[in-house]
Amino acid sequence: MKKTFLLVVVILLILICLAGCKNFTVTWKNYDGTVLEVDENVKKGDIPQYNGENPTKPSDDDNDYVFSGWSPTISEVTGNQTYIAEFNSIAKTEEESNSPKRPTKPNTIPTPKFSDFVFVDVGQSYFIKAYIGNDKTVEIPAKYKNKSVTALEKRAFSENAVLESVTIPSSIKVIGEDVFRGCEKLASVSIEEGVESMSGHAFAGTALTSITLPNSLTSIGPYAFQGCAKLKSITFGSSLETIASSAFLGCTALTSITLSNNVKTIGESAFWGCTSLTSISIPSGVDTVGENAFFGCTSLTPKEENNGKYLGNADNQHVVLVDIIDDTPTTFVMNNNCKILIDGLFANNTNLQTITLGNNLKKISESAFDGCTSLSTISLPNSVKTIGKSAFDGCTSLGTATLGTGLEAIEDCAFCSCDKLASINIPSGVYSIPYGTFSFCSDLQTVNLPNNITSVSSHAFRSCTSLTYYQDTQGNKYLGNTSNKYLVFISPYNLNATTLSVKDGCKVISDFAFSECKNLETITFPDSLTHIGNSALYGCRKLKSLIVPKNVEYIGSQALGKCEEMKTLTVAQDNTVYDSRMSCNAIIEKETNKLIAGIKTSSIPSRVTAIGKYAFEHVNFDTITIPSSVTIIEDNAFSQAHIKNIAIPDSVTSLGKGVFENCSLLVSVTLGNGIKVLPERTFSGCSNLKIVEMEDSITHIDDRAFNNCSALETIAIPSSVTLIDDFAFSGCTALTNIDLSDVESIGESAFSGCSTLASIIIPESVKHIIAAFGDCDVLYNIYCEATEKPFGWKYNWNSSKKAYWYSETENKDNSHWHYVDGEPTVWE
Repeated sequence: MKKTFLLVVVILLILICLAGCKNFTVTWKNYDGTVLEVDENVKKGDIPQYNGENPTKPSDDDNDYVFSGWSPTISEVTGNQTYIAEFNSIAKTEEESNSPKRPTKPNTIPTPKFSDFVFVDVGQSYFIKAYIGNDKTVEIPAKYKNKSVTALEKRAFSENAVLESVTIPSSIKVIGEDVFRGCEKLASVSIEEGVESMSGHAFAGTALTSITLPNSLTSIGPYAFQGCAKLKSITFGSSLETIASSAFLGCTALTSITLSNNVKTIGESAFWGCTSLTSISIPSGVDTVGENAFFGCTSLTPKEENNGKYLGNADNQHVVLVDIIDDTPTTFVMNNNCKILIDGLFANNTNLQTITLGNNLKKISESAFDGCTSLSTISLPNSVKTIGKSAFDGCTSLGTATLGTGLEAIEDCAFCSCDKLASINIPSGVYSIPYGTFSFCSDLQTVNLPNNITSVSSHAFRSCTSLTYYQDTQGNKYLGNTSNKYLVFISPYNLNATTLSVKDGCKVISDFAFSECKNLETITFPDSLTHIGNSALYGCRKLKSLIVPKNVEYIGSQALGKCEEMKTLTVAQDNTVYDSRMSCNAIIEKETNKLIAGIKTSSIPSRVTAIGKYAFEHVNFDTITIPSSVTIIEDNAFSQAHIKNIAIPDSVTSLGKGVFENCSLLVSVTLGNGIKVLPERTFSGCSNLKIVEMEDSITHIDDRAFNNCSALETIAIPSSVTLIDDFAFSGCTALTNIDLSDVESIGESAFSGCSTLASIIIPESVKHIIAAFGDCDVLYNIYCEATEKPFGWKYNWNSSKKAYWYSETENKDNSHWHYVDGEPTVWE
């Protein structure tokens, strides 16, 4: 009986194996059943590809027909399959219906050739790393293996010498950096609705003459269309908000621009050198226009009025003050309809003494009055919401600054080095005083902060030698107002103090407030405290414990960084925002179950779902157990931690950038099967890392993921990995052996500086490789399983290296090799 049962099991296993290993036949038929193509021996799991001419269907009396695709939708082969051509009908006009029959024209849109692309699986979707075909017209596939294709990765088509036309489907959300850069023949681009962002240099140097951007697009990256000298017209979509710096620099044929009403930012030098531009319509809602945005637009004629040049739209010709006609007058009066000043407008104008700002002005732009050394007074209208970075930096004669009631934001260094400024009242709408805002204001004596302030940089008032602080009995410095003198703790009186108490009534601890207190062992915060600033206790190496009071509702990034001796971390039980559940010695956001700060005695409770940015940065522990409830580990969560080994559970599906960056003691890592991508700098600088266990789930090793892992001698790349990206293993000076398995794309300098790597086999699967082995001093033999150079192969990194190409048959030209007992051997 047992033997019979075992025999049945064996037979079933054999049948299953045979079924799994079987090849299948794929048949392609026209609408009328005509067989167009038969593909035999198609492997299970492959995506079939039709290689014939596009099917056609004759016109009838009422309709023309255009091929639209196949039924069912093309997908992975699981058995014999037949695909039937489908067509869209196009109704004829009455005149056409009565005219003689016309010959049908074949559809000119090519069926996507999946083999011409390198796809990278990132979980729910794919992105395209490279195009390796040579077609002049390319339709980018919207799907691959039943998943959407959602991004074009950096340099996917860059420097393609033959590409003339491309269609980007609605599935694509991101067009990455340099994707079409240098495609000198690319003259036609169709972008369907769906694309949301376009990165730097995306179409730089192409032959585009016109382009229509989809309504879904919200941002255009830096230099996106730089040097598109033939680009005459562009239609912007309705959702566009940001045009980054130099986006259209040097588009000398561009004649007219109409921006949508949602545009908020026009970056620095955005239209620099657009010499044919004669008109531009700028919406009234724009918030920022960068310096030199229209420099060199010699055909553009701004509206001139009262010594100023303005650009705008049909309803308001004065939206942006873009230039000054004559910089010698001492006064300037702005048009009341002006909304924005171009960045740096009056910078270094030493003649300007007084200015009258318009009553509808929304922002004092970045560096607007930087270096105006004669400007003595400024009064901001209530309409101004923002004072930009360095707006009044170096206005050494500015004695009076009146801020309007509508002010909401003051940016870095806004009033830096205003030597004569004696006092300042911050309006109630302002919540933050950032880095360097009033630094080096040597005459500043009085500052009044509003009660609703939530963030102050301790460097905001750096070198304000005349400033009067409120002080507690220990001499610690505070700023506030007449109703609460102790509103914000700025800095301690004694940097060498071992014990410190913050005054009751204090609501805010400034950024970096205690960062120089190297001897601080105990600190007491009052219940009045609501905000603890960024890096507030950073570097308090001897601090033993901390209790977070009940009313604290915000704790800034790296607030406990380098608190190396802290052993007890507790949140008050009645705090509604944070907790330290289960005596975990960590701070957890209640609403999100995210652990935001930990110390060397921390444990991670089972309900925590995320580990936040910098949560364990610099923390000293050998290891820590990450529970299976955690799904996300954010940027730099363990960077520079003194950790020796770590295991990432299968539940984790998302790693941020630099999670273990510069963990110099890290020796061993085990990665769970939930991870698809090792993001950039994941283990960069882990100089003692020797053991890395990766599952077959990983498909993409991103930029510098193992950069400078100088103790790493060998690593097994899972067969699931498709892409090893730029500089991924650069500087791995001990690396002697690496198995590239089924990798399809190897990025620029991926193994540069691997100075002990003596030989390497590049598998036949590699379709795309860019200068990967530069400065590999002892790499003398590169064995390529391919019979010809992969796409992107360049000799400029291979001048002293010998590449051998695979040949099964004997070829003694000293350029070919084969396997002998599993070892690569040159034919001799």
